[in-house]
Amino acid sequence: FNLAPSDYTIVLHWTPSAADKGNQAFAFTVGTAVVLAGISIGGAGKFAIYKDANDKIIAHNNTARITGTTAIKCDGETPVSVIVVKKSGSSHAELYVNGQLDGISTSGWHDIDTSPLTIGGWYDSSQRGSTGTFEELIIYDRGYDVVSNPNKYIYSTEDLEDYSSGVIT
Repeated sequence: FNLAPSDYTIVLHWTPSAADKGNQAFAFTVGTAVVLAGISIGGAGKFAIYKDANDKIIAHNNTARITGTTAIKCDGETPVSVIVVKKSGSSHAELYVNGQLDGISTSGWHDIDTSPLTIGGWYDSSQRGSTGTFEELIIYDRGYDVVSNPNKYIYSTEDLEDYSSGVIT
């Protein structure tokens, strides 16, 4: 992982498990010392996406935190689309959940550095990683505009039908 942009878009399609419900569960971290609620983040450039015990998505770096307002389903079947955007020249970031703007950082937001990247958990076993599935992670080195649409546009995987064994369920 070698990404150190001043602007970026991170897209994560994740299906939290039933075991994730009501528990803190990390989905994506950059760095080995990210501070979260009560957990201390190291230097600049550390970053995490996780869900808290209230099943709300949080994007967090060493100086700022965005706590989403939407409680997500954690049933092992319902996917969630999480997008974090930071644009060059801005000290704030935006959090989108299932295609809807769900929060904006209220304080300075640092760039991501080139620390180790972990998908599906924390860099070691000291914090709980998600036991759900991850369909896709896309990292763009540009802060793209996200079309926030009440009809759940393309960014939401929430209502997609499951096609397996030739049968739509």
